[in-house]
Amino acid sequence: MITSMSDFRCPRCKAELLVKTAEQELCCSGCGAPYSVRNGIFDFRYQRMDYYFNPVPRVAMAELIKDASYESWPRIIWRFMEYVNYNPDWLNNLISDGRYTWKLFLELPPDTKFLDLGCGLGNLTKNIAPHVGRTFALDLTWERLEFAKRRFELFNPDDNIVLVAGGDGRYLPFPDNFFDCVALSGVLEWVADTGEWESGKSKLSRGLRMIMSFFGDTNPRTMQLKFLQEIHRILKPNGQIFVAIENRLNYEYFVNRPDHHSQLWYGSLLPRFVANLYSIAVSKKPYRTYTYSLGGYRKLFRRAGFTHQQFFGFFQGYTHLSEAIPLQGNDNLWHLSRPQRFKDIIKKNKHFVPAYGIIASSSRLQQSLLKRIITSLERDVPMEWTPVSVIACQITGKEKVILHGQAGMHPIIIKIPLNHSAAAAEERHHHFLKHAMTLNGLDTIVPEPLTCGEVQNVVYYAEKKLAGQPLKEKLVSCGRSTLIQGVFNLLCMLNPTIQEKAPVLLADGYFHSEVEKPLAKLFKVIDDPGLARETHNLFHQHLYGIPIRCGILHGDFSVNNIFSCDGKISGLIDWEDVHNTGLPILDVLNYLESVHRFFNPQMTLADTITLLASGHWPVEQEYRFLQESYKFLGLNPQYHAGFTYLRWLYHLVQQLNFTLIYDRPMIKEKIELALRGFLNNPVTRATSD
Repeated sequence: MITSMSDFRCPRCKAELLVKTAEQELCCSGCGAPYSVRNGIFDFRYQRMDYYFNPVPRVAMAELIKDASYESWPRIIWRFMEYVNYNPDWLNNLISDGRYTWKLFLELPPDTKFLDLGCGLGNLTKNIAPHVGRTFALDLTWERLEFAKRRFELFNPDDNIVLVAGGDGRYLPFPDNFFDCVALSGVLEWVADTGEWESGKSKLSRGLRMIMSFFGDTNPRTMQLKFLQEIHRILKPNGQIFVAIENRLNYEYFVNRPDHHSQLWYGSLLPRFVANLYSIAVSKKPYRTYTYSLGGYRKLFRRAGFTHQQFFGFFQGYTHLSEAIPLQGNDNLWHLSRPQRFKDIIKKNKHFVPAYGIIASSSRLQQSLLKRIITSLERDVPMEWTPVSVIACQITGKEKVILHGQAGMHPIIIKIPLNHSAAAAEERHHHFLKHAMTLNGLDTIVPEPLTCGEVQNVVYYAEKKLAGQPLKEKLVSCGRSTLIQGVFNLLCMLNPTIQEKAPVLLADGYFHSEVEKPLAKLFKVIDDPGLARETHNLFHQHLYGIPIRCGILHGDFSVNNIFSCDGKISGLIDWEDVHNTGLPILDVLNYLESVHRFFNPQMTLADTITLLASGHWPVEQEYRFLQESYKFLGLNPQYHAGFTYLRWLYHLVQQLNFTLIYDRPMIKEKIELALRGFLNNPVTRATSD
């Protein structure tokens, strides 16, 4: 179906568009220019019809798009990544959800009309569309839009998304005062990089064109300003623009790395004209990808008509986003703690952060999505737990936002999952915390759940912050075996009655659910059927039919999640992988491999698992802890190697719920190479015999 023509304007003259034929062709009512609708994509290109910006060759991209209709999405990503030499920046671009945490800082009423300008391969649109009324995804590369369309069919079947090819005209193909929000993520810096200087007939003429491109209407800042003014035209009077972009004065540019876009050392720090000559001499092209300082962005946006601005600092840049901080101190929602170390003071200084998230408007912004979440939370907690403020905003590798906050006088944690896998994990975590409050003893060692809720398809969970600090911080100062007895006591608290339970056999349906089911998930990413067959035999020989006792399995019983306070173990966080009828011995093995890798960071998980399976553990106190745990859990240590490999399996399957399933090199390294090592391990063969 054709979207109402009130949604579009001619990119040549801004006149209204009319439906011309039953074939869904459009015609400008002013200049008569024709436009088409193909494969559900509105095509408003007219100057650069053959434009192609993509690392995958055009023919290969066409095959990829065609195969995406029946091949699994992870394998489509694998094939795409082959063309970029598995560059992690491209993987982040394709699949990361955490990088769009900034959506929480926007004003997004439920009926928002949102434009993803320069949508690329569609990951931003995929993340925004569930929270707004309609999303328009615009890009100049047709194949990228077709790829994005397949993504939306998989991940956004119920969302209202309009795909538009365009951006090469005098005007954007939309009416005045149309959008509530326009987003430019990694786009503004590329606006002036049009390649027009390449048309010179000789080296001399090209060189002159590159030098002269610094002046007049072709100056990059002038082009960026006109672009922002055009966006201002299509925004409603109270609409907002969001821009994610690098900081010209990024502290890394002074020492650690070249400019992100030109790849010139100190390129962004030089005066523009000097940087242009430098780029021509070194890279044989002009310097066109302008970024700015904090003051520079303020001036640029003000000139474009955006008088009200909010700035956020993004670490590690806006792509591999790990932390976001507001850079204004007049918002009572945020109460940031001051950094103590000199290095952190420089890194978090508003002038030297790696990248900015800029929200700008012609009117004052009032009610961000995050503010509405906090307001909803405040309604569900006692009066003495208000107001709620945010101290820090962190983004984890498991695609969730962790907000460290203060509720009245109480420290709290607010968790916001960013995709379905993260949401399922947080639901398990929150459900178990509520259950733990009813169990004698457990209520003292887990965070107390406060509330959960949903605002415009954003789910959140709030809990009291557990007292203390991660155990690893205590072990650094006091030695890795300092609190090993406390760790054992914590294990006993989780399963105080396990010795009273009758053993059951790990066989038939139970073996299927605990071993074969996670193996099946693992085998989906292994292309070698022989390796899969040998792996199944390995687990069957070591574990099938053995007597075990079931209990509470935390699932991530590591030095990161065990807390200590005043020299004692104080509790356990992150219950998202909890299993009420699991194998608690796996938590013991989890702890040992986590503490060993923490003190030996050069070792991989496979290295540590191999060492653990051998039974020759290098730390005597920890080895005694292992033996006491087998005794307490009523298990025979002769099955130790099998349990160790099962711990490895659970860990990898948990990771496959997130980034790992898309990362083919890591799959080969962490799974396939590790399995071959396990199969060739003399301990494995001896135990099997």
